[in-house]
Amino acid sequence: MTIQITGGLTAQGGMKFETGTGSGGGGGGGLKVYLQTAPSTGTTWTDTSGNGYDGTLRKSGTGNYTYNSANGGGIVTTGGTVSNGAMIDIPYNLPSTFTIEIVASITSTDYWASLFGNEIYTAPFKGFLAYFGTDTQLSIGSPSGFQNYSLSSGAKANRNHYLITVTGSTLNFYLNGTLKTKTSGTFAQPAGGISTNSLQIGARHPNAGTINTVNDAAHGTYYMVRVYDSVLDQTAVTTNYNEAKTAFGL
Repeated sequence: MTIQITGGLTAQGGMKFETGTGSGGGGGGGLKVYLQTAPSTGTTWTDTSGNGYDGTLRKSGTGNYTYNSANGGGIVTTGGTVSNGAMIDIPYNLPSTFTIEIVASITSTDYWASLFGNEIYTAPFKGFLAYFGTDTQLSIGSPSGFQNYSLSSGAKANRNHYLITVTGSTLNFYLNGTLKTKTSGTFAQPAGGISTNSLQIGARHPNAGTINTVNDAAHGTYYMVRVYDSVLDQTAVTTNYNEAKTAFGL
């Protein structure tokens, strides 16, 4: 079944982004989280979707976060490896059908530097995760099965528009509006089901340890985050990318 939701949300610069055009309904197909304008002060990144899922900036160890006004404004995260870093923590549980959209430039070169995660990577294996296995590989999926995608050397350091859709056993990855073909691996929904962990942007949950602790951070600059409880189609993906390209100078 295809669900069409008309209209849009006004973003910075007066731009409008799709509020949900897709299939595989996840409770109405709407926008659930929209971290639009990065905060210049404080630790709260306000959710402008109206659903109240504000992001919280967190850091641990030698990690830190700062605001940079360039290219539409973003949060710069810095730190070392593993538990030394910073992230954006969102109190939202990813459903089994979703779209997640992130505009970011990533400077981390560490294995397991994580673009996002809400997973539980020990039994019963829940939730979802995307991490950079190498400078030229992004792995996306769940603890039960990942798909691997190739990136051009040095490409992740650019400002990029990452968009991932998941429904059933189908995972699609769009980089800067273009559907990418996996190089290996097969996605599987998490064997243990949906995680009740918060959604971490720029990090993932530790295999065992304190929730909301920064782990395997992907340091860089984060400009925008959106999460839908539906799958955006190619038309909506293209629209969102083109408008983000203008808003953030991609």
